Amino acid sequence: MERLTKKSGEMVWLKRDGLCLEPCEIDSSAAVREVLVKLAAYEDTGLTPKEVLELASEVDIWKSGYQDLVKISKNGISQINEAIEKLCSISQARK
Repeated sequence: MERLTKKSGEMVWLKRDGLCLEPCEIDSSAAVREVLVKLAAYEDTGLTPKEVLELASEVDIWKSGYQDLVKISKNGISQINEAIEKLCSISQARK
């Protein structure tokens, strides 16, 4: 995929017709600069839009699995705590 931006340190330019245009040459708003910086960061990943969507889907699957594990571990921990409390109360009652 061909880059639309050119970076040099903190500077980002829009490549158009072989020229590197500064953001102020396109539009003086800060929003254009922010868009160029985000586009350049995306281009730095080397991923295609399809690959980004596939990766996002994988992240959602992992996130869902992680949330399930957290729920299970919280339930497990509360059951363990209940058992410990029960044992402690039985132990204290015997004294």
